[in-house]
Amino acid sequence: VQSASAAGLISGSQVRDLPSNTRNYALLIILQPGVSSALASDQPYVGATTLDGNFNHVSFSVNGARDSQNNWTLDGADNVDRGSNQTLLTYPSIDSIEELKVLRGNYDAQFGRGSGAQINVLTRSGTGVFHGSAYEFFRNDVLAANNFFNNLNELPRPPLRYNDFGLTIGGPVFIPRLYAKKTFFFFSEEWRRVIRSE
Repeated sequence: VQSASAAGLISGSQVRDLPSNTRNYALLIILQPGVSSALASDQPYVGATTLDGNFNHVSFSVNGARDSQNNWTLDGADNVDRGSNQTLLTYPSIDSIEELKVLRGNYDAQFGRGSGAQINVLTRSGTGVFHGSAYEFFRNDVLAANNFFNNLNELPRPPLRYNDFGLTIGGPVFIPRLYAKKTFFFFSEEWRRVIRSE
């Protein structure tokens, strides 16, 4: 008898189509029932550390558990720093994600290492035809509204130049007369350039 898990699934097309001001997939966890975070905000930097050397924490409380009690995996492999249990090791590009699944309770025996949530990301794979994309997303202070306190003190908007650009390509491995469409590949690369003032 298999127990029913409280699960939330976000498909790859939904991950790519949902608006995200930082294009950080971890922030999509907040869309699931029972998830809360005091720090899920505008975090434009991805990676284990921020530009000032501090750790990039993924602080999501699921069903009242501590934010360090979640287990993050990427294609089934561990993706969380076991020192703090709050820092992700790899941030795949949103365009390379096939699905994002969040299990919030009643886990099967295959899951462990966390009494909070089991968060698994599956990346895309190649198909029998070639496909790809190139993109750039940007944010600029000229396009943003000023915040309340800056307006109150007659201060200008803080400068922000945020560019996120990349490409994906996938398809079959094909060598004429030697090897025909039995192996597939998918490649994704993303670059970010951020200039901002705190």
